[in-house]
Amino acid sequence: MSTPQGEAAEPVRPAGDDPLFGSFLALCHQIGIDRDETVVRGAIDIPAEGCDSPTLRRLADHAGLRLHRHPVDIAGLQGRVPPYILASKDDAWLVRGRKGANLLIVDSRTGETHEVEPGVAAEVADRLFTFSREGRQARGRGLWQQTVARKLGPALAEIIIASVIINVMALATPLFMMTIYNKVISHGSVQTLDVLAIGMVSLFAFELLMRGLRGHVVGHTGAKLDLAISSEVVRRLLGLPLGAIERMPSGVMMERLRQLDQLRQFLTGHLPLLLVDVAFVGLFLAAVFFLSPALGLVTAAAMPFFVVISAVAYKRQRALARQSFRAVAGKSSRLAELVSQTLTVKALGVEREMQQRFDESQVECAWTGFRASTLASLVANSAQTLQHVTSLVVVYLGARMIIDGELSIGGLVACTILSAKALAPMRQIFFAWNQLQQVREGFRRIDELFTGHDCTEEPPVDVPLQIAGHIRLENASFRYAPDRPFAIRNLDLSVAPGTMLGVIGAPGSGKSTLARLVAGLEPATEGQVFLDDHDLARLPPAAYRGQVGMVPQEIQLFSGTIAENIAMASDDRSLARIIAAAKFVGLHEVVQSLPQGYDTVLGERGSGLSIGQRQLVAIARAIVRNPRLIILDEATSALDSSSEKRLLDNLQRSGRGRTVVIITHRRSVAERCDRVMLLHRGRLAIAGAPREVLDLADRFHAESDDVKADCKAEHA
Repeated sequence: MSTPQGEAAEPVRPAGDDPLFGSFLALCHQIGIDRDETVVRGAIDIPAEGCDSPTLRRLADHAGLRLHRHPVDIAGLQGRVPPYILASKDDAWLVRGRKGANLLIVDSRTGETHEVEPGVAAEVADRLFTFSREGRQARGRGLWQQTVARKLGPALAEIIIASVIINVMALATPLFMMTIYNKVISHGSVQTLDVLAIGMVSLFAFELLMRGLRGHVVGHTGAKLDLAISSEVVRRLLGLPLGAIERMPSGVMMERLRQLDQLRQFLTGHLPLLLVDVAFVGLFLAAVFFLSPALGLVTAAAMPFFVVISAVAYKRQRALARQSFRAVAGKSSRLAELVSQTLTVKALGVEREMQQRFDESQVECAWTGFRASTLASLVANSAQTLQHVTSLVVVYLGARMIIDGELSIGGLVACTILSAKALAPMRQIFFAWNQLQQVREGFRRIDELFTGHDCTEEPPVDVPLQIAGHIRLENASFRYAPDRPFAIRNLDLSVAPGTMLGVIGAPGSGKSTLARLVAGLEPATEGQVFLDDHDLARLPPAAYRGQVGMVPQEIQLFSGTIAENIAMASDDRSLARIIAAAKFVGLHEVVQSLPQGYDTVLGERGSGLSIGQRQLVAIARAIVRNPRLIILDEATSALDSSSEKRLLDNLQRSGRGRTVVIITHRRSVAERCDRVMLLHRGRLAIAGAPREVLDLADRFHAESDDVKADCKAEHA
């Protein structure tokens, strides 16, 4: 969209051939939310064919914005306040302002601004997107409410219309029965009977069609909701801080994610239809009042008892649901611990003790489940009995009214059917009460994953696309929880780009914690950690993670081929690049000796390879992206001396220009570094040339051991 009337404007960053994505970036830039294209593409999967409306909504969520879609008309364009985005099937434009009655529209490809009349814009564009800011807390909680509202809204009207038709047609059966008793049988009119029967068959066929359509809409909408919620949960889970994930017991985490199954059953089952039908209880109740006010009062009088039963059971059912969640989470944690540590269990011969621990958690889980199901059964049976009693009272009073000439037989039959239809949805809700509570608890548990954590929010700062590898810590301290001691204390450190730094220290001295801080996996509790003079606390992770290669102390490989494990973090997944990384670390010969080579499929956690081979795969994965900063946390501990020497030779020969941090307990590794630092109880004890620091470290540890021995002797 353009006109000959061009106007000079401040340059706006183009985004290639994706006009909708480019317009969104320009809009963010205008409202003060800096969004770098590379960073955003690393966080949000944008389709190869270009950004579409669902992707635009995810982009908005990622930026802390809420997307609103509007129809395009001249009046709306004249009255709407910029900035906003106009889009057509193949193009999109940012409306950044107004000049008189005309719009100032930005071409996302060139960044140029043009003055366009609203009428021209309305003819070309068919979609209009506005954006509003979300509060910080709103982004961390209410996840499912937001997603359900967005997905359910368009289908809700169709479901309600179909439900209205179905429930109105449900009035036909009792009216048909009443007509048969009052008119057909008393007058012996066979022709009327035939006409009524044909009409009812036609209605039943139409009702079947409407129920099928409604079920299709609900099933399709439920499937979309399931997909959207599951995808959003995993996206936000991956956006949580590392500490929040690690400090949550694995059983609790998996049990919360298992709540997605409860939501899936709810969204794709018949329960949503039941909840819609509850809204039409008043229709059947009104029909009973129309035929017999007295019997209508009986039916209406029974309904408060359903509410009383619901209120009595509600609090208890909710408490049992939470107890059941905790019990199942505890059992899951025990089971995960047992499976992951089978080698240790068998080596220590503690199978009986582990079995006893698991049985204890299983007993608690079974007991809470039994109490929950017993309560649900009691509530459902009480509701069913209440409905039977109500039907009995309706028939009893109706029969007396027939005897007194106040009601016809057909009227009683119709009232009985209508009364049952009015009470049936309420009774069925009690049968589904346990599921309703589980669904409610599932929603709450999933929300709890993100409450208090600002998932995926990125500060509005200028993003460096390339780093040199300069590391600087200024009075940095860190502890894993407020009630735990500091793992790093008042650490000041500066590492120039291209330096190979060795970090040594006793177990628990803070070496791995330092690696986490430098990699940006944990924010400093106090002080600051800088990468190329950029505070990591204010730098979006996607801006630098691609240029940081880290191998943690605990090697983590994934199910898949060796090639997939090496290339999983790289944009270039060519075999040549994979082989180059493998040759660099000395893995290529090992892989070539395998029958399937790089296509060898690894099991869970890399089973099928030795520990040393897993370390080589992990190191190759860390360097395949050619990072500017490499962090190796005891990454060579399982390598033989020749493999370790080859890796260090390559790092020294080919790694110049990039910073390497090696955490090690081996003297041979530390001696190969440019500088070595000794950590002691989270503090920097010594730093300098390798041989000097290692000699001082030996004396330091010897003196420390002597002090400990003297202290023990004094207290003996």
